[in-house]
Amino acid sequence: NRQPGPSDAVQFLLAQYRSGEGDTAVEALFSAAELLLVEGLPEQARSALQELSSPARLPSAQQSRYALLQARAARQSNRGDEAERWLRSQLNADLDRSTEPGLQLALMLADYHLDAANYRDAFAVLVRGPTPDGLTRNQAQSLVDRTWLALSRLQPTELQAMASSASSYEERGWIELARVVEAQSASLQGQLAAIAQW
Repeated sequence: NRQPGPSDAVQFLLAQYRSGEGDTAVEALFSAAELLLVEGLPEQARSALQELSSPARLPSAQQSRYALLQARAARQSNRGDEAERWLRSQLNADLDRSTEPGLQLALMLADYHLDAANYRDAFAVLVRGPTPDGLTRNQAQSLVDRTWLALSRLQPTELQAMASSASSYEERGWIELARVVEAQSASLQGQLAAIAQW
């Protein structure tokens, strides 16, 4: 018995989408697009996603997943500007980081800001909004690493300005930690003592 290859699986999922309706059909389409991306076929993934006539009518979590798939397809096709437009699209106006697609969108958008040296914007994306329950260790570490990377690139004057306008305890805590570490940057022992005191 021959196992169906990814192309067979994609065709099967697309047929399910075309003959189905509702959430089950949409999930089949999304699964097909993900398989196409894994196969390295971003243009085919984009074509498949374009079959969805009204993505703005999807529930919020599916809108985020749709935008993430479009952004990933654009990025794989070396169309960074288009990928960024999808990440900032109206579908993500109320980005829900508590969902897996929402978190992936936030991380991807933060990466764009980091690549463009927009560290304050990257930090804002990473710390604002709810953090999903049940993060895997790798997801949590990825969130922490990107947050610290964004803060560690900021100048002390920027950190000071951000501290005075922080809108949450989490945001303020991250900024104060960065300020403490920056103040003792010449001495590892000083950093450790400052962190312990903080």
